[in-house]
Amino acid sequence: MESGYSVGEGGYESNHDAPPPAPVSERLPPTGSPVKKRTYPQNPNPNPNPSRMMLHEEKKKKNNLQEELEKLKAYYHEVCHSLATNQEKFNSELWEEKKNVLLKNLEKFGVTSDEVFQRYKPYDSRTELTEEEFLSNVLPDPKPKETGLPEKTEKPKIASLW
Repeated sequence: MESGYSVGEGGYESNHDAPPPAPVSERLPPTGSPVKKRTYPQNPNPNPNPSRMMLHEEKKKKNNLQEELEKLKAYYHEVCHSLATNQEKFNSELWEEKKNVLLKNLEKFGVTSDEVFQRYKPYDSRTELTEEEFLSNVLPDPKPKETGLPEKTEKPKIASLW
């Protein structure tokens, strides 16, 4: 059986019509010239490392969670601002409503607001008063009805706001 190669003077020779290879000295670059290294194409992902891929996936998840956290923080601040604005609006509306009720009551009792403010002292939040108690503090003392009974010298104690 013939393999296509035979042993000749210079080593193995092909039985085909191809010319014999050039001698080794002709194939090497001349002395002093740079030798070009043969480059091979790089596989972009040679034998993927499972732990490296897991690390990459965890980083992606972390980045996604970080973005979601930033969005939630922004939404939280927006909601807080909205609540503060609504609370201020509610407080101002409530104040106006209470002021209107007070003015109506002042008219009902025939008192001017100047008389009230002269008697008014700063409110102490430690004392909770009803609206009637508050009005009794700011409205003038009622004139006593004339009865046949002797007049008391001691004035009734009025609940204080302070």
